Amino acid sequence: MLLLWGLAFIASRIPFIFSRSGYGLDPDAYYVLLSAQKILTTGSYSMSRPPGFPLFEILCALLFRGGPMVTNGMTALVSCLSLIPLAGILRLTNARSRGWLFFAFCFAPILWIQSNCTMDYMWALFWIILAYYLFLNRKYSWGAICLGIAVGFRISSGLMIIPFGLQIALEERSIKKIIVPLILFGLVSLMVYSPVFLNYGLSFLRYVPYEVPVYIWGYRTMSELFGPTAFLVLTLGITAFLIAKNRERLDRNAKIWLLIISIYILLYIKLPAETAYLIPIIPFGLILLDKILSPKLFVLFCILFVLNGVVSLAAIDKNTYRKNGLIRIIPFDYGVVVKNEIRRRRIYRNALNLSAIAEPLAGAKKTVVIIAWYEPIFHFLNQHILEEVNIEGQIRALKRKGKDLFYIESASEEELRFLRERQFSIYYLDAALRGKTLAKVDISKYGWQVPDIDSYPINY
Repeated sequence: MLLLWGLAFIASRIPFIFSRSGYGLDPDAYYVLLSAQKILTTGSYSMSRPPGFPLFEILCALLFRGGPMVTNGMTALVSCLSLIPLAGILRLTNARSRGWLFFAFCFAPILWIQSNCTMDYMWALFWIILAYYLFLNRKYSWGAICLGIAVGFRISSGLMIIPFGLQIALEERSIKKIIVPLILFGLVSLMVYSPVFLNYGLSFLRYVPYEVPVYIWGYRTMSELFGPTAFLVLTLGITAFLIAKNRERLDRNAKIWLLIISIYILLYIKLPAETAYLIPIIPFGLILLDKILSPKLFVLFCILFVLNGVVSLAAIDKNTYRKNGLIRIIPFDYGVVVKNEIRRRRIYRNALNLSAIAEPLAGAKKTVVIIAWYEPIFHFLNQHILEEVNIEGQIRALKRKGKDLFYIESASEEELRFLRERQFSIYYLDAALRGKTLAKVDISKYGWQVPDIDSYPINY
């Protein structure tokens, strides 16, 4: 049975791995690749973005020359391997609906998306699931080592030491039993994170507030994680459980899962930038729902949960909302997995075509093009490694190379004035208007919008 689920998992990822859509929709995938390129070129560690993802960045330095099929394919393979310790967890916790749990995990939309791109979420999740399986088997030292490795892929994985440590204390009825695993976890975490410490000190510990209204990120999270219909079933099921007061279903393990979910939801509320931040709660949340929902309701939830990847039922028409600010419910829309792939292909194509569009605009003039989140994608595809992060430094670097056309992610009003004073022509993509910086700047005073990049003919 496990082999069949593994084959189904890989088969469902193959169309995405072999599609011509690059390394993923998230621009962070390309920041990782730029970092990997620099690590391979210089021989020293380079952080892709704070707080650093050292094991994944170093791993990509070894793999990225194989292209997206290799890096995306390895993510899919590691994601599939998660099914092995997951099967052990379901057996040890006496899960009722193991087939439906495998179904929901294999085809959970957010996991489906993240398991066919060059991102670190599923690598970290594999080590978390393996660590929990080892903790359940009372192999605490090995579990602690695996959790420390997970930290090297995503530092937030380290929060799992709280519920896992509590699991040891409750299981062994002794605080002393936690000491050795805790020391091992700390040592492994420090070791795998040492490239970041040695090169950046504590500067990687930066918090950037996420200035988006709660109703926007709240709806985005609900629609991307569950979908409206699955969320409705989930809400009704949890409400029925709370009213019935069936506390006997919440055994010791269930309370640990509830603690894991609470920790990561609180962390997400603090920084709700990406729905994928909630990936660590998916396996534990599904197993908990199997415990507290009625069997029929759980099956219905699993079906609607997975269906949201292919087709979204009772969705908000985003085009109407963006144009008029009005909420219009449409009965059907593309599911989140399908939407992700459509957008991923379009953005990859646009990044490939960007030079062909911008160069005729520039002519012989000094020109800057503000390209928002296309920036890491464009620079990786064009084999650019920017040593300078500020505009003045970039201008000097490009001047040394005899260039008058360069591309930046964003610019403040002060930087735009700096460019205009030096006779630069300024162009920007429509995507830049929705960026974190330019959204507050009247860019039309400084430059001109690049013609609609989506209408440019496909050239790859």
